[in-house]
Amino acid sequence: MKENAKTFNLINAAALLEQEFEPLRFAIEKILPHGLFILAGSGKIGKSWLALDMCTAVSSGGRLWDFHAEQGEVLYLALEDNQARLQGRLNKIEAEKTDIKRLHLVTAAFGINSGLIEQTHNHLAAYPDTKLIIIDTLERIRDTEQDKSMYSCDYRDMNALRSITDKHKLTLLLIDYKNSKIE
Repeated sequence: MKENAKTFNLINAAALLEQEFEPLRFAIEKILPHGLFILAGSGKIGKSWLALDMCTAVSSGGRLWDFHAEQGEVLYLALEDNQARLQGRLNKIEAEKTDIKRLHLVTAAFGINSGLIEQTHNHLAAYPDTKLIIIDTLERIRDTEQDKSMYSCDYRDMNALRSITDKHKLTLLLIDYKNSKIE
């Protein structure tokens, strides 16, 4: 073997079992842990309504179904909505009956490679108690050409977004539309 050969950074199983790790935290107990996730489905099945329910649960420290939400600041990028539509939806779910002062709504943002990451870090500096960010929809923040395979582009974009969850202990949920037709 060469003297300057690359090697793996190994840990044996016994040493791994002796290490202590911080327990997994959840924005919504048992169903929405901290980290980066994608909620995808066909159009008009209620993804945005579910996202808004998650936002109000976390911002108020309430519940989503039978699951308790950890109260904190919430950033909801509702990039396919306008303020009037968001107001209508909040009224329909009777959000005024809960404490939603921690829910911050956005209807326009930069793309992943043109300023979104910086916008998000700046928001988190102003609101360090943020527990949940929802971006509705993923397609609205993708601003680069598909210069490689779709997998490579997804990998690049997810790594950029993961930098947010790596630096700040929170949940980042991306809403994505997937056509139900199999291609």
